[in-house]
Amino acid sequence: STITITPDNKYLISGSYDKSIKIWNFEKKTCLNSIDDAHSSILFEKLLSISPITSLVVTRDSQFFISGAEDGTMKLWEIQTQQFHEFEECHRGYFISLKEYRLGSVTSLAITSSSRVLVSCSDDLTIKIWDLNQRKCVHTFTDAHHSIENLQNR
Repeated sequence: STITITPDNKYLISGSYDKSIKIWNFEKKTCLNSIDDAHSSILFEKLLSISPITSLVVTRDSQFFISGAEDGTMKLWEIQTQQFHEFEECHRGYFISLKEYRLGSVTSLAITSSSRVLVSCSDDLTIKIWDLNQRKCVHTFTDAHHSIENLQNR
């Protein structure tokens, strides 16, 4: 599970292993909206997977938040409407051995003070720098760490 608060202290946003994202009114302590199956993958009109939410970060203007999921995907959400845009070429899974595959789970997200650049890290052992307006990766640090846990704790 993961949680964040908007810089204006209006909203608390939570993400969970139950695969949902909830937007709360922080002052009134009430749930405003629940986005079930927030990171579902659909291909050819068939549901492929629904992934737990592993990380969240809010833009400095408190208008948007970014969610990361266990399947390595990331989405940019508008807080008021819950409309989203997906990031291209997110984190990928990899084989540990011939028999074991690990998802490229997004383990942590951080955003610059300008809200123009997003940084993500993943179990795929990469750190990625993103142009937030275009939702495109501009740089990847490969083999960044043996194991990446949380950007905010470093």
